[in-house]
Amino acid sequence: LNGDWTLMDIPTSTLLLPAFSQAILIDPAAHLGLDGDYDDDDGDFLVWQRNAGNASGSLPNDPTGATIGAEQLNAWAGNFGDSRGRPAAVPEPSLWTLLFLNCLAVLRPHRAFSGRGTC
Repeated sequence: LNGDWTLMDIPTSTLLLPAFSQAILIDPAAHLGLDGDYDDDDGDFLVWQRNAGNASGSLPNDPTGATIGAEQLNAWAGNFGDSRGRPAAVPEPSLWTLLFLNCLAVLRPHRAFSGRGTC
């Protein structure tokens, strides 16, 4: 790797970031919802209802690790209506460079064609 890099340890993941970058805020406890769609709605309740009484690990995003029951239902009820939005892709800088160069090529002044050779 070229340049200076900083290793950041976060409880759920490890990130390798350029040392010159600004701080990135990551919520390692971001609630995905029981069905993993980043909101707490009736879909999560149905997932809980279908898995109630099952062993831990039955729910895709169970934060408790316990048998599916009242603990997960209370977590769902406490977060009901919360919608944090899905993660969005960030365009690469090369995309912006290509767009800028295309704009320069399109907007540059053109000389009228005279029909004569340039030699």
